[in-house]
Amino acid sequence: MKRFDPTGKAARAPLSLPLALAALLFTSTPAEAVDVEVHGFLMGTASSRVNSTPLVSGKKNNWLLGEERVRLDLTAESDEGTVALVSKADFVTDNVAGLAEVDLREFYVEYLADSFEVRLGRQMLTWGVSDRLFINDVFPKDWSAFFSGQPLEYMKMGSDMAKLFVFGSGWDLELAVIPVAQFDVTPGTDRFVVYSPIPTITEPRKRAANSELAMRFHTKLGESTDLALYAFKGFWHQPDKGAAGGSIIYPRLNNYGFTLQDTVMGGVLSLEGGFYHSIDDSNGTNPLIANSQYRYMIGYEHELMTDVTLGLQWYGEVMKNHAGYRAAAQPAFLAGLGPKPLPAHRKIMTANLRALWMNQTLTTSLFFMGVGDAGGRMANPDVHYAVTDSFSVNVGGHAFWGGHDTWMLGTMKHDDNVYMNAKWTF
Repeated sequence: MKRFDPTGKAARAPLSLPLALAALLFTSTPAEAVDVEVHGFLMGTASSRVNSTPLVSGKKNNWLLGEERVRLDLTAESDEGTVALVSKADFVTDNVAGLAEVDLREFYVEYLADSFEVRLGRQMLTWGVSDRLFINDVFPKDWSAFFSGQPLEYMKMGSDMAKLFVFGSGWDLELAVIPVAQFDVTPGTDRFVVYSPIPTITEPRKRAANSELAMRFHTKLGESTDLALYAFKGFWHQPDKGAAGGSIIYPRLNNYGFTLQDTVMGGVLSLEGGFYHSIDDSNGTNPLIANSQYRYMIGYEHELMTDVTLGLQWYGEVMKNHAGYRAAAQPAFLAGLGPKPLPAHRKIMTANLRALWMNQTLTTSLFFMGVGDAGGRMANPDVHYAVTDSFSVNVGGHAFWGGHDTWMLGTMKHDDNVYMNAKWTF
């Protein structure tokens, strides 16, 4: 949860390897030995800001989303289930931007053996135990999709990778190699009113030395405690300035972390921690690159009554060498050349109240986030109604208040919005 990327764009790497493997695997297999399943949905989404504040460009456009999506989920696997091709593609008409495109959410080939699994292609990994706060889930996010009211699944983005999953008795290990890093998509000035100087962003060169590596080891302690250990070598997925007068860059990052989860007093207690080692500013003296920091999260979820659940989280970021950072960042802020300096210990609290009604066909939720040190507040009420087994409607909104104009939630105080979507599955 660093600064926003003002471009609001995401890069996509080629998928030639999984395509070639898919052709090799399935053209060499008799047609009758391949099981094919196709599912999907049709979904229309509309989202609009509810105030008249013009965009940075001066335009008075309040629409955040106006789109139709057709999802096709295709799975083709051998009769033995050892080889599979999985594709999840959205065909999108974006009426706000006036364009149509294909959003290839996932596309990979999978080989499953007795004690390991290999996947090649675009896929999504979700690591960690926190709710919309990320420590060990270092993979790319689409913050623009989240803040504009798309279903929560669209907050996650796929990365083109090779993944090995090894499992044993009571433990499992995931190893991932991402040849070309994918970066976060954050609210851009074409639809949101955000603090966003328009820079030139320089992405890391596409070479083997810049590949990202990720590892997760999971096991059980006793009968109910889940323990996971994580390691990551790659880049910050939101940019920093890098050098005075220079282009925006994605600095290098190593992350080491853990999660613990267990049942306590009828609820679920979650602990998560991580050390973010900022390789390009390891001594913390460059105010234009994020300092190293420790992150932690304490969460607890409990069913208050039948079908009513409350989840609470306390999250923190503790910056290393804050004095050196502030000494350089404060003058830049006062001169209007940078954001307000972050505190040495940034704290965030969230609450998520969810309830099921009408034989669990109606779901209501209220998600609240508050950032300490005048970082801003956000409330996200949401109502989902399953009209039938295949047709549902969803309405909700985001309200932002407080916070400084250059901090995450504060920068969005003019972007209060309402959204609605309708979805038919097949």
